[in-house]
Amino acid sequence: MKRATRQKGLRHWVVRGFELLVRPDATPGAKAAAFAVGVFIGCLPVYGLHLVLSAVVARLTRLSLVRIYLGAHIGNPLTAAPLLYLQLGTGNLLLGRPWPLHVPSSLAQVDLAALGAALVVGSLAVGVILAALTAVLTLRMARVWERSPEEVKEVEEAARHYLDAGISYWGFARGKLRHDPLYGLLAGSRDLLKAERVLDLGCGMGLVLARLHERLSGAGSRQDGEGSLHVPDYVGLDASARRVELANKCLGQWGTFQVADIAKVDLPGADVILLMDVLHYLPADGQVEVLGRVVQALPPGGVLMMREADAAGGWRFLATRAGERLRALLRGDWRRSFCYRTLGEWQQQLTALGLDVSAQSADQGTPFANAMLTARRPGNRGEV
Repeated sequence: MKRATRQKGLRHWVVRGFELLVRPDATPGAKAAAFAVGVFIGCLPVYGLHLVLSAVVARLTRLSLVRIYLGAHIGNPLTAAPLLYLQLGTGNLLLGRPWPLHVPSSLAQVDLAALGAALVVGSLAVGVILAALTAVLTLRMARVWERSPEEVKEVEEAARHYLDAGISYWGFARGKLRHDPLYGLLAGSRDLLKAERVLDLGCGMGLVLARLHERLSGAGSRQDGEGSLHVPDYVGLDASARRVELANKCLGQWGTFQVADIAKVDLPGADVILLMDVLHYLPADGQVEVLGRVVQALPPGGVLMMREADAAGGWRFLATRAGERLRALLRGDWRRSFCYRTLGEWQQQLTALGLDVSAQSADQGTPFANAMLTARRPGNRGEV
């Protein structure tokens, strides 16, 4: 018991240290500044001191040490020679000297004072130019992923629920929650936030519930008459016993997770049913069968939310398919087959089942061709 408590405490200290070094709540401007400062430091010909300088600047500016030091790696064994040559040539030009075209045959022919002056001037000039370019590019990229402070906090707190399972699970959960736009879309869904019963088919390790709980816990969460937190009746089904065990261990106080084959098990009724990146693992007839059973489990006014790749998504779809194939190979699932449809075909299939369908992009900031479909069963909740 004491050992488990010590391990839990150590994990939380590791995460706290990570947050101090990375500063995940940094604004796009702060991220761009950190990388730019790091690039400037990396251009300085003071090899062996880049980490020390990065640490000092991070301490003084409260910028991310990790980002600064990553930027400083512009000066590395592969780039050191061309970078030094560029700095030396730039320094010579700024000091009114010709660009160095020949390598001296001996040190006796080298004016060390002139060489040092050119190197200092050139490294400062090149550092400023590369730092400015880095700042512009990083700022544009960071704004693609920009989140409000509240959303950043939600993501970090949602990932913390997996710390009890280990640092690796926390890291995986944090990466998915930060970089997959799916969870932000679901956390902002009024249907999901107001639902009394949620059924998550192919729930995995429960990441949707982790993020949903943090959104409900935050400002604007819906509360009942006694002021307690509204928590929906959340049921997750997944074919992987390992993932279900992990979800129950980390999130069992807010939901129920069970091992089940969604193509065979009887589906309980729910106000909102989730099918996220699941159907393309089934053959075409299996997809139709599962969707038919999902519709039967939806009450009037109930909502099916599903994400699938759009087979008409051009190069983005090719990236999606390549990513799925790579993941299958890494899992050792060599014979895995996939069945994709175009967005139009998904909409037609859901409409044929009597649902009112709307669609939106779910690939923000990623190279993938994912779309979110929201299909509502006609009628009002509570109708028989």
